[in-house]
Amino acid sequence: MRRRIGIILISTGFILLLKPNFDLEQIVYTLSFAFIQYWPAILVIFGFYLLKNKQIKKHK
Repeated sequence: MRRRIGIILISTGFILLLKPNFDLEQIVYTLSFAFIQYWPAILVIFGFYLLKNKQIKKHK
C-alpha cells in the first residue's frame, strides 16, 4: 500500500513540476478522453492482476 501511494505522489509531483497551472476541466477532459480511447487496456491490466494473485496463492 505504501508503495502505491509513493508511486502516486511521485507521478503527481512530476506532472505538477512540468505544468503546474493545470485547469481542472482540462484534466477531466484529458482523463475522459484517455479512458474512452484506451478502455481495453483496463481489461488487460485487470487480467494480469488476476493472474498474478492466482500465482501468489499457489506458492503459499
